Amino acid sequence: MVQRDGDRDELARSDRFGAAKAKRARIVLLAADGVASARIADCTDATFTTVLNGRGRYERHGIAGLPNALMFGGPRELEHRAITG
Repeated sequence: MVQRDGDRDELARSDRFGAAKAKRARIVLLAADGVASARIADCTDATFTTVLNGRGRYERHGIAGLPNALMFGGPRELEHRAITG
């Protein structure tokens, strides 16, 4: 995987990010260093799919793609009836 210019320094400061973004940053750094996706999953305690998704987000959107692709689908919506009983 090829990193974009200047991204390594920002990714290396991942301790300033939230936990999810920090994990994705670590995935990107390891991938850029040539580490295989299966090994990255082991090193980061992530699933293989999470590693592939993180790499894909970075390749498509750069650092801007790392913060929040938290769940499948949109946010949960509650019906008014469920809230008021």
